[in-house]
Amino acid sequence: MNRAERPTRAHDEHISPLRLSTYADGETPREERAEIEAHLAACAACSSRLDALRAVGASLAALPRTAPSAGVWDEVQAGARRAGGASSVSRERLGRARGAGPIRLRDVRLPDMAAARPSPPASRRSRWRTPFPAALPTIAALLLVGLTMSLLLRSSIVATDLPPNVTPTATIPVGDTLKVTRQAVDDVASQLRFTPVVPTSLPTGARLEPVQVSMLTSGARCLDITWKFSAGPVRALHLREQPSSAPTDAYTNPTAQTAGLAWRLSDSPPWRAMTHVERPNLSGVEQTRGDVRLMLDALPASDASPSYVAAALRLTSLSMDARYGLPGVAIVGPDTGSLQRSIAIVAEAQGPQWTWDVTLSADNSYRHADIIPMSGGGPTVREITYAGTGVRLDLSNNRYQALHPPTLYPPPPNSVTQIAFDASAYLGTGQLWNLGPTNVHIPGRGTMMVYDLYRVDAVRPEHVYAAIDTGAVVAVFVDTNPNAASPGGPGSSQPFVSTAVCAPYTVTYTWLIYEPPTQSRDFFSTQPPRDSTPGSVPPPFICAG
Repeated sequence: MNRAERPTRAHDEHISPLRLSTYADGETPREERAEIEAHLAACAACSSRLDALRAVGASLAALPRTAPSAGVWDEVQAGARRAGGASSVSRERLGRARGAGPIRLRDVRLPDMAAARPSPPASRRSRWRTPFPAALPTIAALLLVGLTMSLLLRSSIVATDLPPNVTPTATIPVGDTLKVTRQAVDDVASQLRFTPVVPTSLPTGARLEPVQVSMLTSGARCLDITWKFSAGPVRALHLREQPSSAPTDAYTNPTAQTAGLAWRLSDSPPWRAMTHVERPNLSGVEQTRGDVRLMLDALPASDASPSYVAAALRLTSLSMDARYGLPGVAIVGPDTGSLQRSIAIVAEAQGPQWTWDVTLSADNSYRHADIIPMSGGGPTVREITYAGTGVRLDLSNNRYQALHPPTLYPPPPNSVTQIAFDASAYLGTGQLWNLGPTNVHIPGRGTMMVYDLYRVDAVRPEHVYAAIDTGAVVAVFVDTNPNAASPGGPGSSQPFVSTAVCAPYTVTYTWLIYEPPTQSRDFFSTQPPRDSTPGSVPPPFICAG
């Protein structure tokens, strides 16, 4: 599928500011809330905007309640009399009784503006000089009432369809919850025989419960931290920390790898799936590092998608290994019109192997492929095709053969190119982790300063490289070194390994590179070199699929 034909994913479109504000105020219809909450669980940008909106609401709620003085009200009444009759003006109390619902204005009666409206003016001069100054007090009163209502409504909390036993409160900014958590853990750290660890990232709306130090049956002390949520894919996150040498009472490692619950950063111990002994409905992961064992479990919402629950666990757990932070620019797909270069290893079952280096134009009309033997011997072959013509070159023996019609090797499948175009979504769920700016050597592009985005749940280590200035993805690298640590373990998917793109051979992609369309015309020229001779140039392998 060409990039222009790629469908737009729902989570790539941000929630509109008005819709997000309505959700923050608790006024979203019930049938829309699940959709918005699912989006927020996968979109860091919208979650951050929601935190900001709720922080403003919380600040407004903390403002002191004031009322206009009696003198102000007298002036409003006097202005209303001049505008057309004060008998229709009454003063209503703005407020609510303890335990009542949201604040609302009740029956505030204003002057009959139709009766107060003067006759049509004889000239533009009389229209501006006479009625408008008389109406100023009334307009001021309306503005005062509107502003007061806006502030009061913003500071009120609407309790609608919250889970049982969850008290409706203003959402605390995640940063504040993290600070409170750090302080609460520091207060009890002296009771522990290990160094406690706290996350640097939490899902939106986290509310800290009292931190507890308890005793295991082995006599070792453990630390329990719980955060609760009134919305989102999880209702609670619970972190238990204990000495790594002590047996655990409540958790056990599953005998089989649990799909989607295994990840690691490049230089950190792996996080593995675990199961709660008495509550198998809890999803959880654990990690052992030095003198402490960390166990994080999540209580999912009744209708939560497992992938969103996994995202909450992933972001929270990995933030204890490295601080979670998005790049300084928005990450976007490769630039339109870029040449797509893929470097792969083509292998026959227990037979020869080749390096397959293919460059395609954006519309796939130009193709340049080098096939270099890695084992089994044979010549280095180059194939260049364009618009129904082509040539195959034996670079080892300086021969060429015209192709009619040309051999068309298939481009990388969508499973390979997807991460380059969906990197922003992978960042939002923590599947890509920003390791920060770094210099990296990219074949054909030289050394570049890029954001290094590491895929934490792949079967082999994967790096997505994005340009520092534009955020556009310029390359994807897969480390096929057999000694490289597998982030997601053997149960993870292998999108960069294909047995169908060139059957019966196995194709393992190691590089996906997007280059500016600045290659010389000779690079895609189907004219054989002048010093070459015509002859038979058989292909090293033929793709059947």
